[in-house]
Amino acid sequence: MGFVLRVLGVCLIVGLALSFLGIDPVEMIRDTPRAIARVFGVGVDAVMWAVPYVLTGAVIVVPVAALILVRRGFRKRG
Repeated sequence: MGFVLRVLGVCLIVGLALSFLGIDPVEMIRDTPRAIARVFGVGVDAVMWAVPYVLTGAVIVVPVAALILVRRGFRKRG
């Protein structure tokens, strides 16, 4: 019974997500390839949105992380 409730919960979450993305279940059944392409397109758009922010943050985070790693390396030797 617990498994069935979990599956129903996941179905609800996925259904809400697809509804939020504007994907109709009848459309998915009727035109599955186009629906898959839309879902893929939304994922690509999300990645394209995030990449500039990741790169901007990396300008600060990567050098700081490198300094921390170098510092830890010297502590272990000393």
